[in-house]
Amino acid sequence: MTSNLQFQFLPTFPIAITRLDKDKFEKIYNECLNLKDHNMQRFKTGLSGIGTPIHYRLRECQDMLTEEVLGIADAYQKNHDIRLRNIYCTNNDLAFNGKDMWVNYQKKNEYVPLHHHEGVLSWVLWVKIPYDVNEERKEDLDDKGDSITTCFNFCYFDIAGNQRTLPIPVDKSQEGVLMMFPSKLLHQVNPFYKSDGERISISGNIRYETVV
Repeated sequence: MTSNLQFQFLPTFPIAITRLDKDKFEKIYNECLNLKDHNMQRFKTGLSGIGTPIHYRLRECQDMLTEEVLGIADAYQKNHDIRLRNIYCTNNDLAFNGKDMWVNYQKKNEYVPLHHHEGVLSWVLWVKIPYDVNEERKEDLDDKGDSITTCFNFCYFDIAGNQRTLPIPVDKSQEGVLMMFPSKLLHQVNPFYKSDGERISISGNIRYETVV
């Protein structure tokens, strides 16, 4: 597991953020660049956003990435076990299963709508970001004059019951960064508009298994 793991706290639950080892990430990056041409293990999702119906499975790097995310999940549980157990109302001895993952390819104007995942913890690894974020942010201003273009948005309710949004800017500096969060935390991925390249990410879910 990488040694630069940090936790960012929402008013509700923490988000774990880390950067993968350079050599490991390079292997993942190279596989993702060629995955669509050589891998027929693809499947559909139930999401209704533009550009989200097809995902792809990793082959060569899946075991390596599974080991990585399970290490991060173990660190998350070590630091925040009581929060997880309160969510899932259990005192049983539990182990993580982290083999559920998929690769996403998005082109300009495509997005992922607001949704949550199945499981205990979910994660995203940003693999390739094709755009200049300063150029992108000249588009799609919100009512405050800020741009939410390209952002990964978390949506949650604060302790007063107000709906809040936490935008995570996604640009080239995020390549190789993995972020882990509670699976039930609502989130969405905003589009980009100016690059003709593909935005590539890998997402996954981690589930509990009862230790026999």
